[in-house]
Amino acid sequence: MSAEYRDDLTLPAAMTNMWSQVLLQAVRDATTRNPSAPSSSLRREIESARNYLTKPNADFNEVCYLAGLDPQAVRQRAIKLIAAAPSIDQLAGTETVH
Repeated sequence: MSAEYRDDLTLPAAMTNMWSQVLLQAVRDATTRNPSAPSSSLRREIESARNYLTKPNADFNEVCYLAGLDPQAVRQRAIKLIAAAPSIDQLAGTETVH
């Protein structure tokens, strides 16, 4: 006997996973260097990702809810990860040596 496919069980898990991946990508954008990004826009992209994760905004809250996560808990974790990451200048390759 084969199991019946139930979209009502599969879709919510897939959607939650997709929105979790959106948050994970934002953390990656905020904390790691993207070698394929043009250097002219890299700094702006890093700043944008960091602002998205650390400053209260409705879009962030909505993505967290869709991922089944608490926005405050995600934000606090993101703040810690960003604090431990290289600076924006280091990631963007714009840090000058004196």
